[in-house]
Amino acid sequence: MQRRIFSSLVGLFSVLTPLAALDLTSSVLVTPPNLTLQEKTAVAVLVEEIQKRTQMRLAVQTSMPPSGTPAIVVGTSAKLAGVAGTGLGQMTAAPRGDEGFRVQVVNGNVVVAGNDARGMLFGVGYLLRNLRMERGHVLQVEDKFQAATAPG
Repeated sequence: MQRRIFSSLVGLFSVLTPLAALDLTSSVLVTPPNLTLQEKTAVAVLVEEIQKRTQMRLAVQTSMPPSGTPAIVVGTSAKLAGVAGTGLGQMTAAPRGDEGFRVQVVNGNVVVAGNDARGMLFGVGYLLRNLRMERGHVLQVEDKFQAATAPG
């Protein structure tokens, strides 16, 4: 009897215990310079959808912010390689193929790295589906979040 009660309490506790979250409410959006029209569209989608759901408009810049300010870094893997401090080298291996992407929390930042411009857009969409966004300036993601995928 006690064992069953204990199991039930452990199960209930695991359901009620939230995952650790990375707070992105003070974050900035970092992109490489010289984006193509398709890449600029992916960035615009991210900014607009976050603003629509949280009432926050993220600042967009081409360099990493000072330490302590979280960033959402978005670009193709090739272009992000030229932006210092993105953490691209610490990410899981890139999936093969066009339209592939990686999304991962690295060093307190979220990095979306597409294999190409369409992969970047798909990565932005994937991130948007996994962000916790609420009106009143709530923007969070699981602190160990990571994904890497490409169409099969």
